Amino acid sequence: MEVEVAFVTHAIAATAFFLLTILLAASWKRSGPGIWLVLASLATTVWAAVTAGAFHFGILSLAVGSLTETLRSLGWIAFLGAILGHYWNQANRTDFARGTRTLVGGIFGVLVVLDIILALQNLGVIAPLALVPQVILLSRLAVAVGGIFLVDNLYRNTAAKNRWGIRLLCLGVGGLFAYDFFFYADAVLSGRFSPTFFEARGAVNALVVPLIAISAARNPSWKLDVFVSRGVVIHTASLVGSGIYLLVMGGVGYYLRDLGGRWGVILQITFWFGALLLLFVIVFSGKFRARMRVFVNKHFFNYRYDYREEWLRFLHTISESEMARGLPERVIQAVADIVDSPGGLLWQRDDTGQFVRTARWTSKVETVGTVDGDSPFLRLMEERNWIVDLTALAEDQDVYERYPIPDWILAEKKFWLVIPLLHHRELAGFIVLEHSRAPRSLNWEDRDLLKTVSQQAASYLAEQKAEKALAEARQFEEFNKKFAFIMHDIKNLASQLSLMVKNADKHVGNPEFQKDMVATVRNSVDKMHLLLTRLNRLQEADNSRERRSVPVKSVLERVVQEKSGANANLTFKCEADDPVVRADPEQLETIFTHIVQNALDAIDKNGAVDVILGGRGEWVSVCIADTGPGMDETFVREELFKPFRTTKAHGYGIGAYESQQLVRGLGGRIEVDSALGRGTSITVWLPRDRESRDDGVENDTATV
Repeated sequence: MEVEVAFVTHAIAATAFFLLTILLAASWKRSGPGIWLVLASLATTVWAAVTAGAFHFGILSLAVGSLTETLRSLGWIAFLGAILGHYWNQANRTDFARGTRTLVGGIFGVLVVLDIILALQNLGVIAPLALVPQVILLSRLAVAVGGIFLVDNLYRNTAAKNRWGIRLLCLGVGGLFAYDFFFYADAVLSGRFSPTFFEARGAVNALVVPLIAISAARNPSWKLDVFVSRGVVIHTASLVGSGIYLLVMGGVGYYLRDLGGRWGVILQITFWFGALLLLFVIVFSGKFRARMRVFVNKHFFNYRYDYREEWLRFLHTISESEMARGLPERVIQAVADIVDSPGGLLWQRDDTGQFVRTARWTSKVETVGTVDGDSPFLRLMEERNWIVDLTALAEDQDVYERYPIPDWILAEKKFWLVIPLLHHRELAGFIVLEHSRAPRSLNWEDRDLLKTVSQQAASYLAEQKAEKALAEARQFEEFNKKFAFIMHDIKNLASQLSLMVKNADKHVGNPEFQKDMVATVRNSVDKMHLLLTRLNRLQEADNSRERRSVPVKSVLERVVQEKSGANANLTFKCEADDPVVRADPEQLETIFTHIVQNALDAIDKNGAVDVILGGRGEWVSVCIADTGPGMDETFVREELFKPFRTTKAHGYGIGAYESQQLVRGLGGRIEVDSALGRGTSITVWLPRDRESRDDGVENDTATV
């Protein structure tokens, strides 16, 4: 059993140092004393592997067991000497450094020779010499003392402010040499090696691996770019602490069993269950995790935060689905998680300039206090990007006398930090966080990180506010667009009624005129009722209206008749049989009314407008040609069918746009042929209604 224990402990040590060697070798930057650390770790790996392998291959121990241990010690002595050489050279202690190297070299030179002699003796090559093992034992004692001396010298020669970087290294390597000293001192005094010390030696060596890895990560001057995950360290520390706790509880349980008599076993089981339950409660406690994180960051790392992990966590929280919580709540959580705060509240600027509470995350505080936009307290946060620590007000008492904090903030005992949210150097809001789960004080690193993430959070909130404003603007734009269509049609109706009033003085006694006037007024009233209905919907997007077969000729005749009252130069010509399209009659009339009215507005008193109905194959064509001034190619391409674009002094720029949208909704298209000084021809192409088409009338099957 003793052999198996020693084998396991040394095998664990070999595995641990092998992994450390790979990590260090992969991180080495090909310069600096880091190479000696790699070699020392490699030598320790070989020593532990040979010691473990000797239980199955005895020849290993006989041949190279002692030599590998010498190389292991030499590796660590060389590494310490490489670091100390820098300090000794700076202090002009070159003679001391030279003497130390000579002494160490002499001791190890003797040890190597003795190891070779011992190996030859063990293999039966030469006769045994009783003095050799004793000299080797004393030499190893001297090496252990020398190693402790070098560790002490390294710690003392390091400036106090830099000792955090080598403290764990000194503890680990110093522990190795100290254990070796007791191990060999016991052997010298007792005349034999202690089996217990030998079994534990491998485990002791394995335990120092994390300490050496962390020290390597803390010292870039060794040219080792080692990354030690904070999560791994926290979990490892938790596991080690849990293991120690369980060992202690196990010992107490055995003690209860021995003292409890008949109830001993019951007491033991009950105590163990309660201890295990308590462990789970502690480990899964948010406060415990916060305290563990603070402890690890304070004692194991030179920076409090792993900025990559913090930034990824921040982005993940901000990017969560809107289904669970809104953006303001996620912003509070993302900032609070950085300092392990269990809750917080958000204040933002409203339309009146005051700062009001807009969100709360897990906080039970019911405070609804407001702050005026011109408050000196807000000016302090805006001008200096000032984070207020409510537990350290005495440190900046003079500042808070000039910029007083609102009383309702000071009155709430749960409040801890007030963090400004700056966007383009303007205060968009502020977050108030509750006290951290674990006691902690803010340093420059906390403040810098909080300022950075708060500015990013402010940009997200500002973007959301801009999106809401844009959505409202679009709603107003939609309403204005609807109203613009109505205004355009009212203008057309007003033109018709104005023309009728103008001719009333001349023809008021004419029965035909009276009849035509009544029909015009009735038609105008019907159209006004239609306009009132259209206020609730945008015609261009209204595809749900009922469509039916509509003869295009009758629609055009009605439009031409309405528009030709004082326009003798408006003519209509049908070059095809009465074609039928599938459309809403009112929409179809609107299309041709807009285009004809635009053509009439473009001509002078000597101009002419011709409306020609034709067709080709599956398509019906309506061409409206005028002799007006025409339009240039750029205007036709970029402006004609855009809303609110017009060349008329009193136009709205809606007719052509609405006509195109309605034609497209019917599956058709509009072609424009125009040039300055040549007039304009606009042709509307609409698909023929297949259900009502007379197949015998149209023989041309060509398509547009």
